[in-house]
Amino acid sequence: MRVFYQVWDRPLYTIGGEQIISDALEVCGAQNVFADLKLPAPQVSVEAVLQRNPEVILASEQAQLDAWKAWPQVAAVAQGQLRLVTDKGLERPSGQMVEATAKLCQLIAPDH
Repeated sequence: MRVFYQVWDRPLYTIGGEQIISDALEVCGAQNVFADLKLPAPQVSVEAVLQRNPEVILASEQAQLDAWKAWPQVAAVAQGQLRLVTDKGLERPSGQMVEATAKLCQLIAPDH
C-alpha cells in the first residue's frame, strides 16, 4: 500500500525515506511514496503527490485531509482513505514509538 504522510500543508512537507516514520510505515506493510527522497522532511508539490498517486493519505489535522478532496483522481481520495493521525508518538524517537507504530498499523489497515 502506497502512503503519503503529510507533515504540513503550507508549504507542503512530507517525510523522506530515511525518516523514522518511514520505517514505521514499512513495519505496517506500507510504502512511503516519497521513500526515495533523502531529506528527513522534504518540501514537495501537490503535483508530485498527484503523480505518485498514494492509496492512503495520513495527516495530523482534518482540514489538511479535507483539502485533498479537491483531487478525486487520487486513489486515496477516490477510495476514502484519508486518515487522521492523532498520536504524536511517532514524531519522537523513544519507547512510545512502539505503541504509536501499532496504532499507525491499525490506522492504515484496520481490517488486519
